[in-house]
Amino acid sequence: MILRSIFSFILSMVFMPQVQGGAEQIFLSKNIDKHQRKTLSRDLDQLKSMRFGAAADPLTLKVMGLEDVNTSSLLDWLSDRVSVVIEDVDVDKLNLKAKRFFNYPRNAEPTIEKPLVAPSTGGGSKGVTVMSNIGTGLYFAGKSSQQLFTLKVKSGFLSSKSFDIKSPRTGVIQIGEGLFLKKYLMNKENELAPANSLGRMAVFFHEARHSDGNGESLGFFHAVCPTDHDFAGVHACDRNLNGPYTVGAQIIKEFINNCDQCSVSEKEQMRLRYIDSLNRVLKTTPVIAETTDDDVQMLSLELDTQKMIYQIETMAGKPTLVTYKKIIEIEKNLLAAAQRANAVELVPSKYWNASSESI
Repeated sequence: MILRSIFSFILSMVFMPQVQGGAEQIFLSKNIDKHQRKTLSRDLDQLKSMRFGAAADPLTLKVMGLEDVNTSSLLDWLSDRVSVVIEDVDVDKLNLKAKRFFNYPRNAEPTIEKPLVAPSTGGGSKGVTVMSNIGTGLYFAGKSSQQLFTLKVKSGFLSSKSFDIKSPRTGVIQIGEGLFLKKYLMNKENELAPANSLGRMAVFFHEARHSDGNGESLGFFHAVCPTDHDFAGVHACDRNLNGPYTVGAQIIKEFINNCDQCSVSEKEQMRLRYIDSLNRVLKTTPVIAETTDDDVQMLSLELDTQKMIYQIETMAGKPTLVTYKKIIEIEKNLLAAAQRANAVELVPSKYWNASSESI
């Protein structure tokens, strides 16, 4: 149950066949679909062959802790945070062993924001995995339950390789069919276009950031997007200035500035991805202060009431869309009322500590 509950908030990653290019090898599970494995190898070859002639954006260097942006530094950055890439499989079907372990760091736990889950309409389709850094989830699950997990990954016909999850930086990345869907390609007419490889690599860097952090910043877990956001109520935003979405955006920017093989239209698609990533970085968080304003107090009480009703509905297995929409509307009205009463403080987001903890 601990594994399932912790993995419920982790979204979105890869694995390649003994890819050299960093401080360590990145291993690709033999259980990964052959086409996906071949594509990922080609993606990494594309990154290896790039020439970074343009001066790096100082923000990229600051966010990623690099002195320069080049093939070697980027591959090192990845291999420091990713050890293995596995296929899309349910957590309870992983080849995991656990043993009691009590020597985890005693520090603060990360904040995992809880979204207001919309009731199912029954007409939605099953989502697909793009990439997901499940290594951080395994580490956090072990830390929470005082266990050390060891993951066995198929490396050959009758052989396997073991990975002790002693740090988020063990970096276990899971990939799924979503990473290769045509609708996500930069160039939908040519699947082999270098721009498509770079688009997938940007996701790789995004997920690798989840291997960083310690204590409160462990895993750089995503925040729930606010009610006025395109992804309202979903773990698809960052409440920091150096998280996965910032890393992904900056990497795309470097790719745009250095991809001589990319066409104008491909670079435009990459710019749209860059803008989308930046739009998910919450620069400030509005916090409603205590106030005697009648409208704010009335709406606060109404919000608490509707949330209680929705909780009761959910416990009964019958959450209603009507109550859900009421809560969303009241939250918007409450923020507007608080702003009129000058009772809103905008708390600026900060750079989180990216150094990774380990045992």
